[in-house]
Amino acid sequence: MKARINLIGKESFQPSRRPNIYKRAFSEIVHMLLGAKIHFFIKKYTYRLIFKNRIYLKALFQSIPVD
Repeated sequence: MKARINLIGKESFQPSRRPNIYKRAFSEIVHMLLGAKIHFFIKKYTYRLIFKNRIYLKALFQSIPVD
């Protein structure tokens, strides 16, 4: 009973803060590495492309010039 209360307390302590931190850090890293326009393109289309066709996604990432 005590462990269950502690688990519930830990889960409901900060429910929506951690995913926001991870999303913000990931988007900032992508933004720094790839630049604003490519970051916007990836943010807009990556999730569709991953599930529809991975070959096109691989070609997309190969066509991005790496300095």
